[in-house]
Amino acid sequence: MKSKCPVCDDFNAQEIFKSIGQPLARYGLCESSEESLSVTRYPIRLCKCSGCDLMYNSDFEYSRINYSSGLVQESRVFSPSIKSFMHESAGKLKKLIGLALAEVIEIGCGDGYYLGLFSDESSVVGFEPSLEAEEAEKKNIRVVREYYDPSINYDLEPKLIIMRQVLEHLDNPVNYLKSFADLLLKGKSEGYVYIEVPNGGKTYDSNRFYDVYYEHYLYFTIQSLVALLEKCGFQVISCSEEFDGEIISAIGVVNSSMPSMQYDFYYKMKILASKIKLLKSEGKSIALWGVSGNGCALLNFCNFNASVIEYVIDSDKRKQGFFVPGTGQLVVSPEYLKKSPPDVIVILSQLHKIDIIEQIRITYNPNIVIIIPDEL
Repeated sequence: MKSKCPVCDDFNAQEIFKSIGQPLARYGLCESSEESLSVTRYPIRLCKCSGCDLMYNSDFEYSRINYSSGLVQESRVFSPSIKSFMHESAGKLKKLIGLALAEVIEIGCGDGYYLGLFSDESSVVGFEPSLEAEEAEKKNIRVVREYYDPSINYDLEPKLIIMRQVLEHLDNPVNYLKSFADLLLKGKSEGYVYIEVPNGGKTYDSNRFYDVYYEHYLYFTIQSLVALLEKCGFQVISCSEEFDGEIISAIGVVNSSMPSMQYDFYYKMKILASKIKLLKSEGKSIALWGVSGNGCALLNFCNFNASVIEYVIDSDKRKQGFFVPGTGQLVVSPEYLKKSPPDVIVILSQLHKIDIIEQIRITYNPNIVIIIPDEL
């Protein structure tokens, strides 16, 4: 049975790794050998979405994990290099946003070390259901000792919401990020979100099966994290790999004057250009399928020359061997995919996209990432 991607709602995820049952890996060490051998085990079926590049455990159930349990031991900050990274990222956020006298909240603040870096000039509030909240309170941080609930209208008006190493645990990331956008705009015209997640791309590329455990539902790449933020109304200011590539960090902004993507041509063009730029920065090869009026128009509006979109595929033999006016891509036959398949194909033929997707998946390469501009 195909599962729906929790970020882009695609049903084309492929199972890539499975385990009958694994114990919780991070939350709750055992007091005896006997207890450790009789722990509850949980299923893992890791799927990789071809639409947005997200990996996720389709057998995950959020309710099975109690983060407020006394057995939960969140990671504390011992490493000097981690501390240095935290100070550097906090400094960048202060400089970029300007947080003097502003409210800053962190979802899952742990012992409060990172959030405390903002307390010199900002009013800080942390959400932390575990006993680590006690350590945060010792740092004079106001802590809400419960789970953040997207459905609750909190009496808060933050300019910045921080979520570090938490998003990968959540069963409905879209609900959380959309609630952040609403909270950030409450009584203000603009607000920011700062997200950190483990780099799922490194897990996949290095076949690090030991990165996979039940408490982690989601495994993000730059592409999937950007897709999530944009879907929830944020404009992505930056999204990059940090700390020797082990962490992906992203800064997003939402403001009340941002045009609706549904009705604004410029915004839609910017969203597509941003996605293609990110894919190229990851070293992905990209082709476009469909050289009719739509294809030519998209390439020229977005200024995608042959160094960005490398070639154009078209089934019409009359067009093959010629070049796209204005941007210079060679038009090739679909058979070209057998010889030199790209990592990503942008499909512009709305009338034939269902047939094209099926053709790519069955005849050429099921691992090619497909982008439909209409669905961005």
